Amino acid sequence: MALQVLRIYQSLKSARVACNLLRPCDLTKRRIASTAVSLSPNNVADLGIFESLADSHIVHLMQDAFKLFHDSTGLPWWLTIISATIILRSSTFPLTIHQHKTLTRLHKLKPELDENVKLIGRETALAARKYNWPKTKAKYEFDKAVAKVRLDLFRRYNCHPFKSQIASIIQLPLWISVSLGLRNMALGLPSCNPDYQLVQGQLCVEGVAWIPNLTDMDHSYILPVTLVLTNLFMTEILPLVRKQELKFSQKIVTYVYRGFCLFIVPLAAFAPADIVLYWTVSNSLSIAQNLALLTPGFRRLCGIPKLESELQHPFRELAKNVKNKFSINRIKK
Repeated sequence: MALQVLRIYQSLKSARVACNLLRPCDLTKRRIASTAVSLSPNNVADLGIFESLADSHIVHLMQDAFKLFHDSTGLPWWLTIISATIILRSSTFPLTIHQHKTLTRLHKLKPELDENVKLIGRETALAARKYNWPKTKAKYEFDKAVAKVRLDLFRRYNCHPFKSQIASIIQLPLWISVSLGLRNMALGLPSCNPDYQLVQGQLCVEGVAWIPNLTDMDHSYILPVTLVLTNLFMTEILPLVRKQELKFSQKIVTYVYRGFCLFIVPLAAFAPADIVLYWTVSNSLSIAQNLALLTPGFRRLCGIPKLESELQHPFRELAKNVKNKFSINRIKK
């Protein structure tokens, strides 16, 4: 994954060079600039999996969808990107709700599963003594019985752990496809299609306020800084609402995501503004959705079962935990 992000970063650096050559009123110059970018040494080095992915059917489909939405609504490109991102995030929100339902049911069945595991352990020990099973045989029978009981519980509660991953399985490819589609549009790719040369020219003049050219980087660094802040909020602040300690695997995931947040800083700093705008809006909507799913009333509205450990005032708890965390850090210093 890090290798693919690095390749995206190298290509986006090429986009910055191209933006200095682009003139929205001169189609010929745009074509020349696009061709130069596609044949540059950096891009030649990028040929392979990344270029195949950027030139894939699903990425071109995303480009066509954004272009159709822009042409149908008549909105400027900056507002088109924001509106389309809201629609995409809203369309996948039911998957996030389903994920929370599954995780809640898994939490509810844990006491029953633990009780069954203890019972199976006692029965296995008795059988091992009675039939003189070796330890390997006893362990095999124990694991087989536990797996059967666990699967039966998953079926009864309709909460197989795989279902809790469906949202991520769909959202991650969607995020990559949209990002590469916006990258292609900023570069005027595919260069053989004059429609996307026109889209590139539109992006040059349909920015907003401090970013009039969406094919260029955000020279004010407002979007990259905002993106980093939203990443930090999701990584460092939202998890503080949990009562229980993180498991080892969850800590590993947290550290990996922290590393990715640091790695994306230079990527966002030099990427075309249309991509960083999409990332920032997507992160902001993700934060809003996660905050809504902390609220007991909204959880009941979504049909998420109630847990005994559920916080009645999650935002108060979050504010208190944030205060405690930073006050402890100050004491340590």
